[in-house]
Amino acid sequence: MLLCLCAILVHGLSLRADFYVDDRPYILANDQVQEAADLPSGFASLQLTFGLWRAIHVTVGDQSLAYHTSNLLFHALNAALFYFVARRFLAVSHSSNLN
Repeated sequence: MLLCLCAILVHGLSLRADFYVDDRPYILANDQVQEAADLPSGFASLQLTFGLWRAIHVTVGDQSLAYHTSNLLFHALNAALFYFVARRFLAVSHSSNLN
């Protein structure tokens, strides 16, 4: 939970910001995001991020808050996933050292 809070604290300021420099080519000028004709294909590819951004574009357009919120949630979920995987790995490693 603390790692998720850290992710929110670090990336939370982006919620009030407009698109950043790297957002323009990846989101605003990217046909994979802007072309909404074939929405499911974005999720079928290995580029889950572009599929999510395409879904955001279809639902709310080019509002930076929606993109920054999704990235913030991804960072928080990744922090939680890292915690649980590391905890599991360290528990297995610790128990194998005891044997």
